[in-house]
Amino acid sequence: LATISVLAGCALPSQPISPPSGIREDAGILSVIVPFCAAETVTSVKLTKVVAESIPDPSWSATGFRGDWSRGIVLGPENWSEVHGSYAGLTSFSVEVYIGRKIYGTGVESQAEFDKMRSLPKGSFLVDGTVMTAADYQASVSAKFPCPTSTP
Repeated sequence: LATISVLAGCALPSQPISPPSGIREDAGILSVIVPFCAAETVTSVKLTKVVAESIPDPSWSATGFRGDWSRGIVLGPENWSEVHGSYAGLTSFSVEVYIGRKIYGTGVESQAEFDKMRSLPKGSFLVDGTVMTAADYQASVSAKFPCPTSTP
């Protein structure tokens, strides 16, 4: 994880390019924003401490999202049916959001990124180093990455 944009926009040669994801923090509770498609369901999320020498088990994970994710996925226990662990005190971490077979990722690597994420205006997210409102984010990604359409 070199920067927020590396994890958020990384793709392997055999995978299509993924849209960026965003992150914010309010009173110790993280929220992430990923492309919103009404027909899709958030299934789980994992938050893992960034450690240079290894890939540790997730510090926090949750399944059974029960919230409205059109304006961000709140990583607080009241929004999930099952929660394990804690991310309290972490200042560098990666987040993976699972939506069906898709995985969206973002993270924070440095204290400066962490401080910027914590001081955002209400309703805004840090997306690849840029501050965006949820509405601006969704408009931007839906133009480049439209939701799948089903044919009858």
